[in-house]
Amino acid sequence: MRIKKCVIISVCLVLSGAVQVWAGAWTLPQNGWYMEEGVTYFSSDKEFNETKESVKKFDNGIYTSITSKTYIEYGLVDRLNLIFTLPYTSAHYVDDYINIDNAGFQDLLLGVKWRWLQDPVVVSFGLSGETPMGYDRTKAPTLGTGRSNVEGRVFVSKSFFHVPKKLDVPGWSRLAVSLELAKDRSHAVYLIDAMLFVTNWAYLKGTWGGQDDLPTHHNGEDIAKWNLSLGLTSMGSNAIMRTGTDQTFSLSIGFGQVYQGRNTGRGSEMTVSISYVF
Repeated sequence: MRIKKCVIISVCLVLSGAVQVWAGAWTLPQNGWYMEEGVTYFSSDKEFNETKESVKKFDNGIYTSITSKTYIEYGLVDRLNLIFTLPYTSAHYVDDYINIDNAGFQDLLLGVKWRWLQDPVVVSFGLSGETPMGYDRTKAPTLGTGRSNVEGRVFVSKSFFHVPKKLDVPGWSRLAVSLELAKDRSHAVYLIDAMLFVTNWAYLKGTWGGQDDLPTHHNGEDIAKWNLSLGLTSMGSNAIMRTGTDQTFSLSIGFGQVYQGRNTGRGSEMTVSISYVF
């Protein structure tokens, strides 16, 4: 039973990092920067077993994690962005018999995003590689698989209801929708998000996505999750569409849930992120 319990703990990966968000198909102009620092708190007292049933964790177990993720984009040229992501996680598991924790950097990601098409929709392609940052993959709660990984990604985005520039107020779009599909060595990843700008300084964002084990393995991990957030931004839709080098500061607060899966934790998350475009 204790061995099985440790296996269950080990598959509770940090869910906030399971779906990478690359801000749609838009790319920064040459020498443009986008920097974001996000913090996610995840809590779970249930899990999805290998048959996708939701069950209580063994012995009243509770898993929690706090993940801080640094995300940076740089416009190498107008249609090509460099991507850098590095998460740091503190994970904790406690039940009636054990109390364990683990903390450290997870997997460093370096990648590129190239914009292929601008109209009538924006289409880009991404390629990235991940490498572990020295954690012990056998220590529970785990911080990752301990293996390097390569991923290819396709982005499709569209903005609607564009508001033209008026006087000194920059133009902005009321609605932005993005779709992302990706494949790495063991998973297929999908993501849909929509941002509705109530004004040029406030927006609502909804995200739905996940990953499926592919090729399928009996110990593989499937995840499906959603997140809703409220954001404030200083320069309208430049926060997401990177339309220029205007300095833009944004703050968002969100709530989400992992509502379906296999061999993974079921729970809720709180997110806070601060971003800066320049």
